[in-house]
Amino acid sequence: MDELQNNNCSGNHKGLIITLSSVCGILLLAFIVFGVVVFFEMNNLKEKNRFLSEYIVDNSILDSEKIIVDTKPTNPSVDELSQLPEGPKLVKKTDDGEELVFLFRNDYDNVLMWDQWLFVAGNNYGKKGDVAKVKAYNIETGENKIIFDLNETEDFKGQVAQYVNNMDVIDGKLFISLGGYLMDGGVFYMDLTDEMDDEINFIGKVPNPAIHKVDQGYFVIGGEGDACWSKMEIYTVAKDLSSLGKVLEIEDMCGDGQQLIYRDGQRFIVGALEKEAEEAQYGVFTQVGVQELFESHGAGSLLNEDQMPAGIGQIKGFEDRMFLVGDWLYEYTYATDKLEKIVEMTEETEFKPWEKWGLYSFDKKKNTLCFNENYQLNLATKLVTKMADKCYPLTLDASPPKIEEKIEALDLPEQYYYKK
Repeated sequence: MDELQNNNCSGNHKGLIITLSSVCGILLLAFIVFGVVVFFEMNNLKEKNRFLSEYIVDNSILDSEKIIVDTKPTNPSVDELSQLPEGPKLVKKTDDGEELVFLFRNDYDNVLMWDQWLFVAGNNYGKKGDVAKVKAYNIETGENKIIFDLNETEDFKGQVAQYVNNMDVIDGKLFISLGGYLMDGGVFYMDLTDEMDDEINFIGKVPNPAIHKVDQGYFVIGGEGDACWSKMEIYTVAKDLSSLGKVLEIEDMCGDGQQLIYRDGQRFIVGALEKEAEEAQYGVFTQVGVQELFESHGAGSLLNEDQMPAGIGQIKGFEDRMFLVGDWLYEYTYATDKLEKIVEMTEETEFKPWEKWGLYSFDKKKNTLCFNENYQLNLATKLVTKMADKCYPLTLDASPPKIEEKIEALDLPEQYYYKK
């Protein structure tokens, strides 16, 4: 009996040992599996943290340098043709579908065409890493190149916010006008060639310039303005296009200073304004001069201080005459140098030049003048008539054409077209 009991105890001990060994083995295996999983997860987490650290560093650099990354493709591969970016663009129809030629930054970008070359420049402020550029695209070969880059100009080193506000092709040259609000602006040019690889030449600095050509040569008009202050600068261009010579500067300090009355080609008619009292809202004209750009004798006078009627608050110039408004309406004819008193202003017809646009329009054929939106004067009979309908200007100030209109005005092959 004792032997039987001993055998049973021995068997129980062996079973317990086997059970404990199995449990320990399972636990050890689970621990090993858990360790392996933790190892890979830790590595994965470490890798994610490394990417996160790089992302934070990269973006902190972007933020500190204010770099804007533009991820929109400008010349996608064939695989991207079916996924053109959103926004105004010029596309080309190909056998494979639509191919992006240019993605415009806004609706008022500049676009110009010469021979087989298409020039495009953004009309919006630049940023570091995304400065003003002019791109050239050959519509026959598909060649695309940057021909102007603000970063590569010596005269604007370190400046980034200017934009290309105007481009012109004159006498086989592409003129590029650089501008921006209250900052340096300037004029550049390059000779146009079939390869479009000529160097960029700098003419001179002018705020928000535009270049013009007349028989005597080139001249540049630039200017700036904010609220009621404005300034205009006029320069002639050296014959070799190497420099600018200032001819005239007109500055209106909120109704005190000078004001451009009329420009006819290269002739500028300028009125001098002066406030009669410090608290006055607006100045009155004290004299009117005229400047011929290419005349060596300088500025001339149309009406000096002695000739100018008192209290003239507004002057409107036209091709052959100008009208002056104070207590009376006056007409001045350039050819005869004659100043004529036309009609007395009444409480109904008078206006304040800083509150209403008086002298709305002059119709030379009908010999009529609207001196506010409600009254019309017949210059032959000197009769004033109240209009049944408002008297609007003959030529309304047109909004600048949008990029779609500019593209449609170009003589592009039919496979090139604008797309929103």
